[in-house]
Amino acid sequence: MVKEQKGFTLLEVLLSITILSIILISFFSFFPQAAKFNDTNDQKLKGVSLAKEVLVTIQSSNSIQSFLNNVSTNPTATDTFSKNNPQYQSLKLSEDIINHTDYYQLITKTPDAKVIIKLFKSPDFNGSKALYKTEIIVEILEGKKVTNLYGYITH
Repeated sequence: MVKEQKGFTLLEVLLSITILSIILISFFSFFPQAAKFNDTNDQKLKGVSLAKEVLVTIQSSNSIQSFLNNVSTNPTATDTFSKNNPQYQSLKLSEDIINHTDYYQLITKTPDAKVIIKLFKSPDFNGSKALYKTEIIVEILEGKKVTNLYGYITH
């Protein structure tokens, strides 16, 4: 005489635990990826904000105007490219200005990032004022590029 039992067998319990474990492991592996994605987006957001701040600062800076005047009047003078030139104090340069073929490179640092400013030599527009294309590159201190932003400087 077979008695009808109510409940689960050991095999059914083990199988359900295995399936549940697989589902939970795949579900919980999502969280570290989401945290990494959030950190990356946070760095990019801070980088874009810093780049915009730097662009607005140099657009309204008399130091950039002084630099462009110095380059046009005396492009070979060593103080024209020196970070210690008193006319460039508001730029807070951390290195001397580098004269590349197509652009001038200005570098400044914050506690969290290195900001590279590329001021292109030839203006994109010559009207009552010339428009010089400018690229702002923000790198975190490990040298990883976070963002770049383009704008114009009038002179």
